[in-house]
Amino acid sequence: MDYSTLKQSLEQLRKKGPSIGWFCTYTPEEIIHAAGYTPVGIRVSSGFEDDDVHLGRNMCSFVHSIFGAALNGEYEYLDGVIIPHCCECMRRLYDGWELLNDSVKPRFAYQLDVPDANTQISVEYFTTVLRRFMNAMEDKSQMKITDETLMQSIDIYNETRSLLRRLYDLRKRDNPPVTGEQVLEILDLCMTVPKEDFNREFGAWLAGIEAGSEPAFHDYRSKIAIYGGMFNPEIIKYVEKDGTGGIVVCEDACNGIRYFESAVDLTRDEDPVKALARRYLSKMPCPRMAGRRYGDRMPEDLLKLVQEFRAEGVVYYITKRCENLYWEFPFIKETLDKHNIPLKRLEGDISGDIRTREIKSFIELLDF
Repeated sequence: MDYSTLKQSLEQLRKKGPSIGWFCTYTPEEIIHAAGYTPVGIRVSSGFEDDDVHLGRNMCSFVHSIFGAALNGEYEYLDGVIIPHCCECMRRLYDGWELLNDSVKPRFAYQLDVPDANTQISVEYFTTVLRRFMNAMEDKSQMKITDETLMQSIDIYNETRSLLRRLYDLRKRDNPPVTGEQVLEILDLCMTVPKEDFNREFGAWLAGIEAGSEPAFHDYRSKIAIYGGMFNPEIIKYVEKDGTGGIVVCEDACNGIRYFESAVDLTRDEDPVKALARRYLSKMPCPRMAGRRYGDRMPEDLLKLVQEFRAEGVVYYITKRCENLYWEFPFIKETLDKHNIPLKRLEGDISGDIRTREIKSFIELLDF
């Protein structure tokens, strides 16, 4: 099966059955799945950023995109949405959803309180939060979530994570057989297709690629890593465009490796809910986690990825009005400078034009 066939097959499986939307990778999809819903990740621009005139202009474009789409009925196919309190913009999104509930679709929204630290106390607290979340999902679906059904969902999602890690291992090769653009499309499909279907279709395709495949590009390409939150996918398209001379090999981002890099460990906790709480708080964190804010994990995570994927340079993409990404940048720059790793900072929205000239000049400098 070639890539275009895989993509077409997965696209046909979207929006299958009852579904709940989510906007942040700190959302425990396993609980949604165990309640009988297909979790649907909303991870790209809806095209309705300018339609939101309610939340205020100090919100990021991702939040405006979500709320603008909700006001226009773009998520009408969903049975509800989960909005974690992962940042202040997301918190205001939930406030707007509740305030204008008669105007948005779907009307059901659940706010999930996610601790911003990974400690034993926070794991215990988040376990309690997830039990309340389970109760809400049970009430919504009229389906009881048992330990057995939850562990079945965990097994399915752990299989997905394993498959995606194998996909990223392909990008560590001298000449990767997949492009960054293809990987981003696969991740988007993975977040919007029932996991059972994704695992079956993608697993078969991946096995064939691992057995032997041609490089994605036959000419020399500078290897680029991307760091950010929700970044503009046009960056990857431009980096890999003919004449630019790059290939994206890793994304330490919310629509990248943070989604899947760690599995739920059921051997440590007999309680599957606590195992979920531990996994989501200990996974590769985004800038909203307190530990990364003070620099004790944040630069080292990216440095490890750069070395592991042998990236020659890093593009740090700041979504405008994301305060967490703004104040994290000095920690990143200091660490990468110490290891002589080139860094390019860009600012923009989750869609629209990007500063292509700066990307091209950055990649050209890597060749010297």
